[in-house]
Formats: sequence, C-alpha cells, structure tokens
Amino acid sequence: MFRRCMLSLFLISSSQGATHQLSPPIGTPTVALNAAALPTSFANVTNAQDPVTVLQIHQTLSLYPFLIDGKQFDHLDLVFHENVWANYSGLGAFQPLSTLEVVLRNALAPVNTQHALATQLIQIHEGGTTARSATYYTATHFGTGPFYGQGLWAWGTYEDNWVKNLTTGQWRIIERTSTFAVSTDLFILLQGVRGTERPYLRDRFADHYVDRVL
Repeated sequence: MFRRCMLSLFLISSSQGATHQLSPPIGTPTVALNAAALPTSFANVTNAQDPVTVLQIHQTLSLYPFLIDGKQFDHLDLVFHENVWANYSGLGAFQPLSTLEVVLRNALAPVNTQHALATQLIQIHEGGTTARSATYYTATHFGTGPFYGQGLWAWGTYEDNWVKNLTTGQWRIIERTSTFAVSTDLFILLQGVRGTERPYLRDRFADHYVDRVL
C-alpha cells in the first residue's frame, strides 16, 4: 500500500515550491459548491442562451485535456486568462497563469495522463461578456520511471468563471476551482482484494480533506 501511495504523494508534494496566491483577481475566492447545491445554482441554463457562445466556451474547454495530456503547458493560454486564479485542491491555489503552468508541468512530470470531460453546464451571464461552467471530469495517471506500474485515478468537477476578450471575441477562464476524489489503485477498489488492505479515497467534496479507508 505504501508503494502504491508514492505516486499520489509525489503529485501533491511536487507543487510545494510554487508561489501560492489565495485571492482571485476579481473578487472573493471561488468556493466549490457541494453536489446538492450545484444543479440549482445553474437553474438558469434552461433559459434560452446564445448557442454560438455556449459552443465556443465548450470548445475552448475541450482543448484543456489535449493540452495537459500532450504536456503542452506553454499553450495553456488557449484556455486560461493570463491572470487566472486556480485552486487545484491538494496542489494548492495559484496565480497567474505562468505559475500554474510550472505547477502542472512539475506535478505531471512522472506520469502519462488521459483526461476526459463529461457532463457539463454552461451559463452565460447578462451582458454576454462573462459566464460560468461546471464540468465533470475523470483523469487517469500512469506512472513512468520509478513510478512505472502505479496508477492514480481521479473523478472530479471543474467549476470555472469565464471572461470574454472584447477585441478578439475569445473566451478564457479567469477563475477555476477543481474538486476531486482519488484512488491509488482501481483494481483493489473494485475487487476488494489483499485482505483488509483498501485504497484511500481523498474526499475533496467535504469542507475538510479527509482520508478515509473503504
């Protein structure tokens, strides 16, 4: 179990040398909503919205998994505002984009990844220059080098605030909060093998981070 946790510990500890910024650029830090509050907070998505704008935001966010999995961290400006404030739970909160790029590059250095976006809500605010979205995601991490043979699976939500560039018409994320649960070994999680040994799930959806044994 200790060896299987090593990959998870590396991904978290590799960000500790980065500069943390705990206040976002446009107001109070984004607080992740719990599962019960999230759908009602997006109740207005059932109203008519500009489909072109919704698709533009959807397509911009769809670039993120390909950039991360391809380790193209220098091109994250295709998705994020240069002054983005991002809270990646266990990794910490970071600002601006240049800092976030370094954090993600270092944290994901020992793994190959595949990120997949799933269910999504997009809400365009009145005026058409700001928006918010909530997106379920899964992320699979395959260890390389000394972590070869180890894996880490994450299931979570990206809650993003967007701003429109009035000159280019493009949309970028200005604030992000990522919450997730993680397992260090999917096979053990599903099969319950190895006696009393069970994988850890780190609960990112509670007010406090809790390691719990299944």
